[in-house]
Amino acid sequence: MKNGLAGVRIGAALPEDAREIAALHACLFAEPWHADGIARLIEHPAAMTTLVRGDGAGALAGFLIAQAAADEVEILSVGVAPAWQRRGIARLLIRDLMTRTSERGARYLHVEVAADNHAAIALYAALGFEPGGRRKAYYVRRNAPPVDALRLVKPL
Repeated sequence: MKNGLAGVRIGAALPEDAREIAALHACLFAEPWHADGIARLIEHPAAMTTLVRGDGAGALAGFLIAQAAADEVEILSVGVAPAWQRRGIARLLIRDLMTRTSERGARYLHVEVAADNHAAIALYAALGFEPGGRRKAYYVRRNAPPVDALRLVKPL
């Protein structure tokens, strides 16, 4: 892992990190991914998986999972542990991915975000992502109406 923000380390995820990623994913999302599926993604040649760990004990601060296809890369999931939110972890993960995807020859980076996730939309906009479409009622919520997905695109 290489140094990024003060007090954190960023580097590639390994299959043995899958359980820890799955636990954080379950803490953050209504429909959590399972560790075995995450491990398969980490091992997939088209996948780009990154972790950020905090100092000391090396607690998982955040993760990013993306997958390349042809000339584009899709961000599949980004998560930041509650104790690390609003400290630049997601921005660090996405910027790192932007650099790596550009080096791989990708022309576009894209992500789908819930239309009510204003913090994520603002972050992606600040990083140069632009609106690229909408999926009506894509995210099903417990005890709440479905929410549209916004497709955001970043030319590289």
